[in-house]
Amino acid sequence: MATITEHEERQVKRANASGRKPVVFIHGLWLLPSSWDRWAARFKRAGYTTLTPGWPDDPETVEEAKAHPEVVQSLVDALEEAARLTYAKPDYAKEVARAEFPDLPADVVNKAIDMELQYKIPAQTLPVDRQQWDKLISMQKYLGNVQGTLSYNDVIDNTFSNKAVKTAVADTGVTVAGSK
Repeated sequence: MATITEHEERQVKRANASGRKPVVFIHGLWLLPSSWDRWAARFKRAGYTTLTPGWPDDPETVEEAKAHPEVVQSLVDALEEAARLTYAKPDYAKEVARAEFPDLPADVVNKAIDMELQYKIPAQTLPVDRQQWDKLISMQKYLGNVQGTLSYNDVIDNTFSNKAVKTAVADTGVTVAGSK
């Protein structure tokens, strides 16, 4: 059974009592509900009530998240393992994808996985090297999604990824191109 935090319960009660149309902001990986604070304030000013729930086991604050890097490392280790498993056992990856997308024809899902593997999406390993970064930014600039400069050194921190690679290699003995 799903549980909600006290903070989320207060938000739901406030939203229900407000009589306003609700807007729910869901954050992604590496973020916290507070990442939506500016957008939530903007929507409140526009007459909506807003909710910013967290994910199970999310820390309450950025400071709390920084105080427990082992949680981030555990997640990154799992992502590294999943990336390696996808390439080591593509048939299993297809099986999982077909289960996740049962409404799509199996041949479409299988072809999507084949294309992901061919073009290395997801990457075979998590650390991002400078050449990958430069290609990504070049493509995004060409598409008009990025303007200006995003420095590799300002954006990329492979600390957790590099530890995950060492753990994966130690546990399985499997190395992949690009892993250190």
